[in-house]
Amino acid sequence: MMIQVDKLQLLIDNNMVFGKIYTKSLESGLRYKIYRENELMTKNATERYKQFVMDFPELAEKVKQCFVATYLGIEPQSLSRIKKKLSED
Repeated sequence: MMIQVDKLQLLIDNNMVFGKIYTKSLESGLRYKIYRENELMTKNATERYKQFVMDFPELAEKVKQCFVATYLGIEPQSLSRIKKKLSED
């Protein structure tokens, strides 16, 4: 959805309910961004993959490996090695 900034600001200023919804959605997006950045900085690739499988079990096998690797911030070849090692353990 696209809306001009001035029209969005007018909507926020004139509609308290919309303003609250807008603020809550921004807060939610910011929380998720902080969580993702923290995860990328503090966890290794194997830990990130395990967390991904816990958070999104239905996607782990349905989504192409290259997309999962990109989400995890690693190369598809690295993800392949991680999956192989985990299946051996």
